[in-house]
Amino acid sequence: SEGYFRRGTKMCTKCLNYINVKERLNEIIIEKYGNKASLDGIFNPSLYFTPNRIRIAFVNMETYAKKEETAWSPVLEPFNTQFIPEDANTALSVIRDNFSSILNDEDGNVSGFGYFNLSKRAKEVINGNTSSDPVALKKAYEADKDFFWSSLHISVPEYIVFGGTFGYVWDDLLDQYGSYFYPIRFTKDQKLNDYPEKQFSVWKMEEKPFPILIQTYHPSCPENVFAIIPRAINEIKNGSYILEKYEVK
Repeated sequence: SEGYFRRGTKMCTKCLNYINVKERLNEIIIEKYGNKASLDGIFNPSLYFTPNRIRIAFVNMETYAKKEETAWSPVLEPFNTQFIPEDANTALSVIRDNFSSILNDEDGNVSGFGYFNLSKRAKEVINGNTSSDPVALKKAYEADKDFFWSSLHISVPEYIVFGGTFGYVWDDLLDQYGSYFYPIRFTKDQKLNDYPEKQFSVWKMEEKPFPILIQTYHPSCPENVFAIIPRAINEIKNGSYILEKYEVK
């Protein structure tokens, strides 16, 4: 149902629901972490929720900040109309460079997608070290996963791309979606099956069409395969795949 306006922008009910809930979540995160809170969400929700548009969410790790600095937030306000700028960080640059064919706005900018981090608190940069520690990140995810899953669910993504983060959420998938996920094997574009599982794999529930989960390395890793993901999505849309069912123990 169209006809809603917020800050001068026409929005559908799903879009307004996302903005209202995300604003409340952001308030809680800021209250919890202060200036170290790192906010994320959807780039241009009005575009993201446009009917018949593909909805993609990217899940990465965490942002960084020096002790005396305020954390950087990929998406500062839930109602933003941002697109990926030329001076974007590595993760956003990889998305911009590889998804322009399916995530352009009317002006040719890459926008209208979800961008989420496992941790809602910025990691402090110590002596220039910006790499994420797996143990610390797992603890951060456990502390913040209610925020993470709440934000993801209200975004109702069709495709979720995990950039080096799939292993952190694997144990929670059954609880979150009420179903097991099985790997997809492509039947037409056979080359999509040739990658090691951790470098590229696609997962789907048997009885529900979405979300479809895509695993690859972090965008900053040279072994990530973000470039082939739009191709894989096209094969899925064409139905050129099967589920590799296995017995769940």
